[in-house]
Amino acid sequence: MKDLLFIRTFLMLNSVRIFLVLSFLLVLGQAWAQRDKKRRPDASSLSARLSAAESFFTEGEKFFILEDYSKALLYFLRASELNPDNATVYYKLAEVLSKSNKDEDLKRSIASIEHALKLEKKNQHFYLLAASIYNSQGQFTKAASVLEAMLKEVPGTEEHLFELAAVYLFDKKDDEALKIYNRAEEALGVSEASSLQKQRIY
Repeated sequence: MKDLLFIRTFLMLNSVRIFLVLSFLLVLGQAWAQRDKKRRPDASSLSARLSAAESFFTEGEKFFILEDYSKALLYFLRASELNPDNATVYYKLAEVLSKSNKDEDLKRSIASIEHALKLEKKNQHFYLLAASIYNSQGQFTKAASVLEAMLKEVPGTEEHLFELAAVYLFDKKDDEALKIYNRAEEALGVSEASSLQKQRIY
């Protein structure tokens, strides 16, 4: 009799344990589902966010055209928060920040254009702005590297070989400049300007 009572008690305790474990797993599963729901925005909220980002971007463009760069910057920053995967927003941030005379803003402009180029490698305007910013900072090696990358990544940009040659001249790399002038003449034909530059180098 004692054995039977022991077995019943044991089975009942095990049933309670199984019930508690299953209840715990059910609650845990619901918590995970709620967390995933919060993490994944639904299509309508994503669409609203992208629409808001576009509005901020348009306002930023308006103030940029009006040369009110501080307001343009605020709108572009807001657009980048709402749509962090849009390379053009970072391009515009870099463009606005490059208008500043502050070292901190110029560093931020470099970070922004580098981020734009990570997101999109086929836009020649991004490369040209990056080269311009680097040149303004006296970072000629980086400017040349960016232009070389553009010539490799973006077809039909051979006319910018002359800019690349000029960057090498600023960087006092005459041999590299000479090679680029030769490449330019092969791609675009011999011109008076390239011939004169080559003569100066020689």
